[in-house]
Amino acid sequence: MFRGVVLILALLANPLAAQEVTPVSSDRVDAFWQVIASNGCRMTQDAAEQASTAAGFDDQTEARGIFAQLLFDGRARIQEGQLQVFGAPCEYAPSPDFTLVIQELLAAYGCELLAEESRQALKDWDIHPGELKAVLPLMVAAGMVSLKDNDKVIYIPLKQCEEIGVPIGDQRIDVVVTQESTSPDASVREQVIAFFAERGCALPHDVAKPAMIAEGFEWRAVEDAVMEMIGRGEAIVTGTDEMLTLKTGACA
Repeated sequence: MFRGVVLILALLANPLAAQEVTPVSSDRVDAFWQVIASNGCRMTQDAAEQASTAAGFDDQTEARGIFAQLLFDGRARIQEGQLQVFGAPCEYAPSPDFTLVIQELLAAYGCELLAEESRQALKDWDIHPGELKAVLPLMVAAGMVSLKDNDKVIYIPLKQCEEIGVPIGDQRIDVVVTQESTSPDASVREQVIAFFAERGCALPHDVAKPAMIAEGFEWRAVEDAVMEMIGRGEAIVTGTDEMLTLKTGACA
């Protein structure tokens, strides 16, 4: 769902820009976890949204807080485009300490990561940008990482970086930044705009998704393109039918 993407898989123009996370009670976090666990421990985005909404989890602010806390606690990850939870009775391999994974990534990049490098770096480490964006406020609050230069750089102090035990400094990984690595495929973006322009520039999710898949669109790529447009103020999602309205290109 478009709204589900906004809640959980949000990918804005700057993946490092932290969003405010409202604390959620442990009872609510546990109850949400149980919804996913009772549905096979691993659910697609749409299935997870439908099941959690039916269970009373329909507040956007709360949903962001729950997802962030589950990541921070190592109890959930986004894997292969699905939300997966860990811990009995979910018999998957134990989830690694996600916050440590982020710190190890930073150490490998010389203790800091620039926004323009982040997409390729996260891809190389198999981390969904939405995961980093969700958990970042909690990591900052816990003193695990810091942000600077208007949220364009995420870093950890050199001493803390060295203690992690990952090669740093001269062994810093260099990222070749290309247009493809810093934003969703431009051709997909233009195709999405053209698709919507031919249909009045606004479509509800339940109409857009099946129609676009039937036309040969890869839905994950569509989500990334849509999220970039939302982050730039070029698209909005409104109403209970999750109406996506474009305000760019032929739809400006």
